[in-house]
Amino acid sequence: MMSEQAISPDVVIDDEGLYTLDGDPPQDALTDAESDAGVIESLARLSPVEYDRRREAEATKLGIRVTTLDREVARLRRRDVDAPSDGGTETLFPDVVPWPKLVDGEDLLTTMAATFRKHLVLPAGAADALALWVLHAHAHDASSISPILSITSPTPECGKTTALTVLAALVPKALPGSNITAAALFRAVEKWQPTLLIDEADTFLGQRDELRGVLNSGHSRAAAFVIRTTGDDHEPRRFRTWSPKAIAAIGDLHPTLASRSIHIELRRMGPGEHVEPAREGRLGHLDPLIRKAARWTSDHFDCLRGADPNIPATLAGRRADNWHPLLAIADTAGGDWPLRARRAAEALTGTDRGETAGVMLLADIRTVLRERGLDRISSADLAVALGEMLDRPWPEWRAGNPITQTQVARLLKPFKIGPRQIRVSCRTLKGYHIDQFTDAFSRYLPSGAETAKQPNDSADFEGIEGDTSGAGVSGRLGSKAAGNSRCFGVSPRDGTAVVDNEIEWFEGETESAP
Repeated sequence: MMSEQAISPDVVIDDEGLYTLDGDPPQDALTDAESDAGVIESLARLSPVEYDRRREAEATKLGIRVTTLDREVARLRRRDVDAPSDGGTETLFPDVVPWPKLVDGEDLLTTMAATFRKHLVLPAGAADALALWVLHAHAHDASSISPILSITSPTPECGKTTALTVLAALVPKALPGSNITAAALFRAVEKWQPTLLIDEADTFLGQRDELRGVLNSGHSRAAAFVIRTTGDDHEPRRFRTWSPKAIAAIGDLHPTLASRSIHIELRRMGPGEHVEPAREGRLGHLDPLIRKAARWTSDHFDCLRGADPNIPATLAGRRADNWHPLLAIADTAGGDWPLRARRAAEALTGTDRGETAGVMLLADIRTVLRERGLDRISSADLAVALGEMLDRPWPEWRAGNPITQTQVARLLKPFKIGPRQIRVSCRTLKGYHIDQFTDAFSRYLPSGAETAKQPNDSADFEGIEGDTSGAGVSGRLGSKAAGNSRCFGVSPRDGTAVVDNEIEWFEGETESAP
């Protein structure tokens, strides 16, 4: 008696390796698919002129759109060009025969998400995001944005390579690789339009600005190319960089890559958690899923190309762009996937790494000012406060050393913010006033643009522990602000009077009375 192994709710595989769909005999389904494939193979061997004469009639006979037939013929012609020169039959990208019957998108996504959960320990929303990204890779040309799939972990052995292995069995033209160069990347994309699966990016990507630039350029279809000179005459030529890309790395990706990514952070398997190994070469049971994905995206390609999904208010800017094609797929699939996709987007973007160091610094400065009830802070005390934030990068900002005043100023310079002479108690120090940050907070921290409390008079300082010899921030000396005492000991070089702590700004040097 033949045993059967369930692949999805309507697909099983028997001992002879035959697929069964909706109770139909597997031989019939495969015969129809092979017959269609044979017709397309014959059309691919025609001359361009002869194919142009027959394409519409043959598409009608096959029951598919002309654009679908054109894509399949072009794919087969590229395959023939890439065939081994020794006459062998092995090709770099095995053919994927689309599923012979209509595919339910909701069931397909649900089965794919369950497959990822079967092999990986994942954070909330990650399995759904992976399933949606797989269909995005199949329907890549229907979108104007191509989000990178960023898979990171804090340490080795968290499942990054396993994730890429499962992806390789599900995406079209999977091209796994590590330590890839910029030239190899854009030439591979130009020649094959593969799905690039880049592993161990932390070992080689950090210092390669050119490679990061090539990867960044592939985010938007309109700008997805680089220009390089070729040949003895150094003729300029455009190379395409438009293809799906997944990158796995230990630690965070560079901010410019992270901002163009759907980010999934993996953790090492904990006690009581269990996953099934996913070994390369032993994932043949996933073949029905990639065939179904090819069929579903082909049938819904035009719908996806014109889709304009509703974007949650929590997503803005590039984050909204990144999720646009995935939300379009979820809406087209229907069922509970529109809601699942938006929940996944909110869960994953809440901890993404898309912000630059400068934006991160703005957020942390706002936190320091709020928590300490300040409207100003000296450069020295700001650097100390940042260096004490153990969950942020500032304590080991460069070569294991805490961030310095100069490094803070350098990060703030692009926002037109720089240290100035500020007045605190009876001293004048280099530092920052909250008014300098108002515009930057509102532009770059839209979810919390309100700033720290600004004291209206000296009574607002009562009860705040601070170091009056500095900026009143750390409380290391346990002293209080000056209250209502009048302080005349310092005057700016431009002659402005200083009374009752109400003059803070000084452009030039100051002179202190003995």
